[in-house]
Amino acid sequence: MEREVFGNRLKDVADKHLGGIQGLSKLWDMKVQAIYKYINGQRLPGTELLEKLQDYVNINWLISGDGNMLPDEPIFADKSRSRIIPILSEVPCGVPAIQFISNANKYIEVFDIKHLLNPFAVSAQGMSMAQTIMPGDVLICHQATGPVKEHSVVLVSYKSSPDTTMGLIKRMMYKKDGDFIFYSDNSRNFPPIEVKKEDIFALFPVYNKFLRSLK
Repeated sequence: MEREVFGNRLKDVADKHLGGIQGLSKLWDMKVQAIYKYINGQRLPGTELLEKLQDYVNINWLISGDGNMLPDEPIFADKSRSRIIPILSEVPCGVPAIQFISNANKYIEVFDIKHLLNPFAVSAQGMSMAQTIMPGDVLICHQATGPVKEHSVVLVSYKSSPDTTMGLIKRMMYKKDGDFIFYSDNSRNFPPIEVKKEDIFALFPVYNKFLRSLK
């Protein structure tokens, strides 16, 4: 998001719905001087601060300018069901990418995912998971709370050489020795990748009910 544009929208919300900068200062529990750093585009708020604004503004409008300042009534009434999560980066489905996680500069409001642990979003790229995942699909990933089900779609971060970290979206299989096989739905053009258990940095299941229902 562009910081100055975001700051202008934030000030608009404060003036129209919170009684000005003082009201926003009270809502966010911080000094007025600190609030002006957000208004002037010096800082961007994280999810915790954005969630405090949900009762006063359409978060998608605040972040991107899309839609209206105030959400439609059915959405506005369901704020208890929503969470604001970061979109971290684009992630390939076919060829692994180096350093796939970047600092979040976009956020989205998502409903009915409060049961997920530490969710975040990524944008899929490539055709190796075509029919299930298409380029541009926004996927919700989350921290696993137990063993990941075999053949699930996952976002995996792993070491491919001593100084290189790779990341990609694939389906997952366990090998008998405890290592992993990551494979594509479009397996003819994208061969499976075997990764040793000790080389896995992180394994995030992809939630199957977001913009599209994953097959």
